Amino acid sequence: MKTVPIIAMLLLAVSCQKTTYDCDLEINSRTQASPDAQIERLDEVVAFAYYGDTLDYSLKSYEQAVGGHVTTSKDDQTRPADLKGTYSADDGRITFRGISQPVVFVVVCDTRNKIYGYYQQAISKGLDNVFVTFTSSPWRFDADPDATIREGQWRYRKEAQIAI
Repeated sequence: MKTVPIIAMLLLAVSCQKTTYDCDLEINSRTQASPDAQIERLDEVVAFAYYGDTLDYSLKSYEQAVGGHVTTSKDDQTRPADLKGTYSADDGRITFRGISQPVVFVVVCDTRNKIYGYYQQAISKGLDNVFVTFTSSPWRFDADPDATIREGQWRYRKEAQIAI
């Protein structure tokens, strides 16, 4: 009767698999002052997450991003973040704990250079942690301060400069 222990082990393995969206998102925050400079840790940072994807929300300004608000695409209403990231000065990492939905719209703000980045993160059932890196590069805006810079999955924007 060797099949009984094998079946019991298979049932136990299946029942122990995580089947929820309960994941931590960890973001390394980095900056690069110029194209030739080394990438360094960025401590002046805040981050927010919103349940939904990049089609559900838009950011109208740096002030909105750093304030933890987005504008909904459906009804053009401003709403607060679902989650605020916790920054650790020990390792330069922002952590969102207990993401409970399959898709999140993530916003990270470099408060030193007034640059914000955003992207969409899919969360699979059963994941414990997701790791990504946010790299603020102010020099990328030298040619066009109003540009949206795409780097990997991230979209970066700089605070709008007001003409006098």
